[in-house]
Amino acid sequence: GIDSNNTVAVVLSTECAWSAVAIVGLTPPKDSVIRTDEPMPLERNDPARSHSQRQPGGQTLYKQRLCISVAVNMFFLFRLLLAQQHSSFLNASSLPPASLPDVDQIFTGSSKSAFERAYSLAYSLALQEGNGTTINGDSPRIDARSFDLSKWNSLGHSGGGLSDWDRIKLVEIYSQARSIFEYGLGESTKLAAHVGVPRYSGIDSDPEWVATARDGSPEHFRFSFADVGELARWGGPQNPHANKNYLNYQVAPLFVEKDPFDVYMVDGRWRVACALLSMLHASDRGDKESRALFLIHDYVDKEKSIRCAPPDNCNIHKARQNYHRVKEVANMTEHSGNKLAVFRRRLDVSDYDIYSLWQEMMKDIG
Repeated sequence: GIDSNNTVAVVLSTECAWSAVAIVGLTPPKDSVIRTDEPMPLERNDPARSHSQRQPGGQTLYKQRLCISVAVNMFFLFRLLLAQQHSSFLNASSLPPASLPDVDQIFTGSSKSAFERAYSLAYSLALQEGNGTTINGDSPRIDARSFDLSKWNSLGHSGGGLSDWDRIKLVEIYSQARSIFEYGLGESTKLAAHVGVPRYSGIDSDPEWVATARDGSPEHFRFSFADVGELARWGGPQNPHANKNYLNYQVAPLFVEKDPFDVYMVDGRWRVACALLSMLHASDRGDKESRALFLIHDYVDKEKSIRCAPPDNCNIHKARQNYHRVKEVANMTEHSGNKLAVFRRRLDVSDYDIYSLWQEMMKDIG
């Protein structure tokens, strides 16, 4: 973008300099003014000029120089007025409508591009509630309702992979969160809507799941469809190693999120990789104190998973044997007693440590 204020300053300083040159350079010094009663001398080596062809006196020459100086100054003054009008046009054209946030207040810095301004404005609008209030850490819950487990199950909201113990723990955490990101949509998305989470974003590889979640959620909930090609069972891709999968599923949904989330729920594909990227996102977007919680479903712990029941009795599935690798960079702070584990990033690990582990686990489809 063009900084119109700097443009005017440069033009103004340039015109002032040229005006000074015009006045000083074209006005003769006092001690060099030719007497008006003396004729102009003949030019050297010009015998052809007669006395009658001599120039008029010094007073006439001074008037000519003064006229030239005034003309030069008027020219530069006219240029300055044009620059000011151009500046006013730039300022007026860059201002958003009165009902929209001020872009300059959203995205500061001299290096911002027009695309970055557009992204920032669109992001800000997406975080506005229906009444125009911007969602932040102090936002009230939207249509929050108390949770009754028996009533919830009787209404047929269950049916996914969550157990009652998982539901209880999830509602406990979601009720205290102001922002939630989910890898994998389903019953957990319904619970987020039930407790009135102010800021929500989720992603899934199954377009039908995305449509179902969208149609049953508040308007301010935002969803992303991750194209991973033709699907196999449980939203997994037929070709899990297609190069586009890592960007479309793991990275892209978080990349557009300018702010960190309070809770990252991982219940889709590439769970270890997605949990690690969630930690990097929180750190990069401002969670320097590692306050965010990272939830992983189907995380069976031999010591914590004590509330198991048929049909699987919390057996560790072969595809989920690597979930414990998350402990290399995070501490398990809570567990539902069934299959929902809660982690918080360890303070003694760096972003580079997490990134290195992500590189190792990014192809693990589990």
